[in-house]
Amino acid sequence: MSRVPSGSSAASACMRQTPSTSSFAPSTSSHHSPSPADTAAHALASAATRSLVFAGSVPIEVVIAQGELPPAADRAVEAYYLQAPRIAYLPLVLAQVRKYFLDLVLDDNSAASLRTDDLWFDADDTPLKWHWPIGLLYDYHHVAHQPSLLPPRPRAPSLSATPHDPSSLPNSLASVFAPLSSPSAADLSFPSSSAALGDSSSHATLRAPPSAAAPRPRTPSSARSAVFLEGGVGAGATSGAPWRVTLHLRDPPAEQLLVSNRVEDARAGFMAMVKEADYVRYGNTKRVTNLRKEQQDNLWEGVLQNDFDKYWNVASKLVPLPALPSTSTSTSASRSPTPSSFTTSSSDGRAPDGNAVRTVPLRVYLPEAAPVVQDVVQPVQQDGTPTTLHQALSALLPLLFPPPPTSSSSSSSLSFTPTPAPLPLAHALIQGVYVPLDAEIGWLGACMPGADGWVAAVVVLVEDEEEERGR
Repeated sequence: MSRVPSGSSAASACMRQTPSTSSFAPSTSSHHSPSPADTAAHALASAATRSLVFAGSVPIEVVIAQGELPPAADRAVEAYYLQAPRIAYLPLVLAQVRKYFLDLVLDDNSAASLRTDDLWFDADDTPLKWHWPIGLLYDYHHVAHQPSLLPPRPRAPSLSATPHDPSSLPNSLASVFAPLSSPSAADLSFPSSSAALGDSSSHATLRAPPSAAAPRPRTPSSARSAVFLEGGVGAGATSGAPWRVTLHLRDPPAEQLLVSNRVEDARAGFMAMVKEADYVRYGNTKRVTNLRKEQQDNLWEGVLQNDFDKYWNVASKLVPLPALPSTSTSTSASRSPTPSSFTTSSSDGRAPDGNAVRTVPLRVYLPEAAPVVQDVVQPVQQDGTPTTLHQALSALLPLLFPPPPTSSSSSSSLSFTPTPAPLPLAHALIQGVYVPLDAEIGWLGACMPGADGWVAAVVVLVEDEEEERGR
C-alpha cells in the first residue's frame, strides 16, 4: 500500500527520526571493562531501539455502525482515517474521531445528545479493549489473522545451543528487519510502523558507518537470528489496507471492555501497569514511587503527546539497558550475572542491564480470547546463560512451544542418534515483529517492551499445521 489518507495532523506526528544506531554493529572481542565511551554508546543504542518501538504507528480506518445511525445522518461521509501511535490507547484518539468524523456525520440534535461514554469500537465483531495499547490491539486482532505475513517455521538449529557464526552478524539494526534476499539489506530503512506507510522521508535509515575506532556493544541474539529475516520486514509491512474498526454509538458491552473510555481511566491503568512491571523487575515499586509527581506526569504525557524524549527522560530510570559486552569470552557464565545477583541501582540513576533484573515483565496473549498468561521469567538460567524466548514460552505453553529433547544415553546402545528438536506450533509476535525464538528474554525486556514496560507477546498459531509438519 503506497498511500493512506489521513484525517488529522496526528498522522505526521506519529513517526519521527531516531538517534544514530551505529552502535548496533557487532563489536570485536574484548577482554577489558567497558569504557565510559562504550557505556555512553550502549545507552544511546538502547534509546535508539526503544525509539523505534515508540515511533511505530498503525493505519486505522474508522467506520460507523450503519444500523446505529439516526435517520438524519449524512451517510456520504463513509470513513475516517488516522495514523495512531502503537503506544497510545483508543481513549486518546476518541476525541479527534468524534470531532472530525462523528460530528460531521450526525445532525446537530443527534450530535448534541450523544454521550461519549456510550461510544466503543469493535473489529470483526469483537469489542476492542480500552486498556490495551493500540499496537497490541492491532497485532492481536489484525496482524495475527494475516496468513501471508507469517514467517517460515523456525528450523531446529535455531533452537539449539549452537553458537552463531560471528561473521554472519548484520552490521546494522536495519539489516535485522530486512529480507535476506535483498541485494543490500543493510542499506534499507527500518519502517517506523508495523505497517510501514507514508512518505519514505519519515523513515530513519539505520546504517552503520564503514569504520569505527572504538569497540561497540555486541549485537543481541535477537539481531543475530535469521529466522524471521527470511520472511521479510516486520509483520504488517505488506498488510495492504488499513485496519478497519467499527465505531458504535450505543450499548457498550461493559463486561468485555472492563474499563471506561475516559482518558483519566486510561492514565490510571497505564500507571498501574508501569508499577506492576517495576515490581516484576526489581521485587518492589520504589523506582516508580520515588519519581516526583512531575516525572510521573511526564511519563504519561510522553505517551499522550507521542513525545519520546519526554517519555524516555523518565522511562530510562525504570527500563533496563541491554546487557553490556562481556569482559571475557572464556566462559558463557561470564556474560551475565546470575538471577540472584541483580542490582536495583546504578551510579547515574539509570536502571541496570536487562540480564541483571530479578525477572522480566512478560505477558503472553493467546488466540480465541483465552486468558492472558503471565509467569515469572528470569533473564538468566542457573548455569549463567541467558534465557531465550523459546525457553520462556516453552515453560508457559509446552504444547505450542515444545522444549528440546533431553539427551540420554544407554549403556546397551552401541550408537546414538540425536533426536531432532520438535518444531513449535506457533509464532511469537512482539511489537508487530515475528521475533526469533532464540532471542534473549533480557534483551526483549530492555529493547522491545511497550510504553508500560511490559513485553507483550501475541501467540499466532501456524496456518496449516499438517502442511507445516510435512516441510
